[in-house]
Amino acid sequence: MHTNHILREFHYKNKSINFSKLMVKRIFNVPSGDRPVKLLKKSDEHVLCNIYKEGNRAPIAHVIKLLKDCGNEDKVMINRTWALIALATVVCPGTGNMVNLEYLSSLEDMHSMHDLAWDKHLLTRAMEEVVVFQEKKRMQVTAENPVEFQICSCLPMLADHIYGSC
Repeated sequence: MHTNHILREFHYKNKSINFSKLMVKRIFNVPSGDRPVKLLKKSDEHVLCNIYKEGNRAPIAHVIKLLKDCGNEDKVMINRTWALIALATVVCPGTGNMVNLEYLSSLEDMHSMHDLAWDKHLLTRAMEEVVVFQEKKRMQVTAENPVEFQICSCLPMLADHIYGSC
């Protein structure tokens, strides 16, 4: 594998890319605060979750509808919902077309969102996903009938920059 998740490096044909918080900040224009991003656990019941859920999950289409139906005067709801959609579709997309409600803990107080270390969080998530990807690739090599898999979370962010540099 060409990526070392511990060193946050990609090597290929005598070229190297070092992934850094600054790179993430520049790619996504996210805040680089001092406080860690807090995530809800699956078992946590948060009052905001019910707003975004349709049944037991939060489909992106449902959350977009909430944003469209939101009144112009409800700036906090607009900003929070927009952030959830951006996370779900661009920054850390999943594979099920769902919004990841675990971020609601960090988006509860929208005024302190810029104090959070989003750059560090996204880079850490991307490197965690590198490990998952590498393990799935190893399993494909040894499997009699390899199964296709999808990449998600913050990993697509790396693919764009790796492809452009090779």
